Amino acid sequence: MKRIMFVTIVPPFPDDQGNRVYTLSIMNYLVKKGYFLDVILQGGCDKKAFLDHFGNKANLIQIEHNSANINKLYSIRDDIRKLLRDDVYCGYNAEIKREIFIATNHFHPFEAINDKVVEKAKRLLKECYYEYIICNYIYSLRVVYELREMIENSKSMVFTIDAVSNLDSQSLDYGIDTTYRACSARMEAECLNVADKVLAISKSELRYFEGIGVKNVFLCEYNAFDILRSYQIKGNTFHKKRIIFAASGNPLNKIGLDNFLKRVWPGLLHMDNEIRLLICGSICDHFNSQYKNVLFKGKLSSPELYSMMSGCTISINPTFLGTGLKIKSVESISIGLPFVSFDEGVDGLQELNNNAFLIAEDWIDFGYKAFMLLNNKQLWLRLHRKALQIAQERFSMEEVFKSVL
Repeated sequence: MKRIMFVTIVPPFPDDQGNRVYTLSIMNYLVKKGYFLDVILQGGCDKKAFLDHFGNKANLIQIEHNSANINKLYSIRDDIRKLLRDDVYCGYNAEIKREIFIATNHFHPFEAINDKVVEKAKRLLKECYYEYIICNYIYSLRVVYELREMIENSKSMVFTIDAVSNLDSQSLDYGIDTTYRACSARMEAECLNVADKVLAISKSELRYFEGIGVKNVFLCEYNAFDILRSYQIKGNTFHKKRIIFAASGNPLNKIGLDNFLKRVWPGLLHMDNEIRLLICGSICDHFNSQYKNVLFKGKLSSPELYSMMSGCTISINPTFLGTGLKIKSVESISIGLPFVSFDEGVDGLQELNNNAFLIAEDWIDFGYKAFMLLNNKQLWLRLHRKALQIAQERFSMEEVFKSVL
């Protein structure tokens, strides 16, 4: 039997976040190609869902996080940041303060992986031959680096999902904790080049990786077309005046939604009080129900969410920070649901502007374009039909994964 060792920090279940959905799609593809997967997962997972889905086609091995070491390094970082008082670092020294802050924000990617993960991979390599060692996220490449002599006859590849050397602004400008995720561009390139093949999740990240010196990098987007084919909008939902936003409780999503509710939603309701906004996912846990015509649906199963999306008029992606391919945007395209987004919400997909979605320049423009999509049937139909065409051509399994094996 052909075997793959799949090392990941992201579980495929529950599939309620973008990176989990993407991880599951990769694993599904590998199993479909006839490989048995030994999945070494650092962290938690819905074991029952895993077994129900994969049966005897994959083996799940869970390793706990090394929380003691993480907490120690957190403490060291916080002690250094206490020294960055404004009364000490002022004037021209503000740039020094910024450099020190960023330095405390950086950790070597391999530090995020527990020693036990490497030890388990070593035991498995002694017992089995693996055609491929596949790492999900840069951090998991520690296994390839430390056991490179044992896996010299196997090919290694990494699904990057995020460019971690682009995370500093999230921490510096918005106070988001990116500890154990951010590193320098030089360090990211060195780590990624450990793999035989690097798979970037968007065109923009592929160009970024090439620019910082990453070798053998290829594009691998998200095969949402196959997953959502049966949920595509078949009738005319234009008249329903429903807007949907589905997201996890990620800080980037919370910031985006909070701004939309305060800066855009009141104006939309003023122009048309029949509009409804449906919010789905764990992001609902961070907001109250004080907003008029806003329905918080909470966590939904994937089929429930996709069914709800296919009954809406438009979706929105008000995220204006972050890296990686925007899963929620690709899902809207694959369902044929026109949407409005900022440029960051369609990172790597910008060439599809005015074909499957509309890109807003600021919050005023966001509200204007959302209102236009809700009221211009001709525009809505054009984006809806073009989105379905794009999904079939670009986001099918064979097209997305053609560079993998």
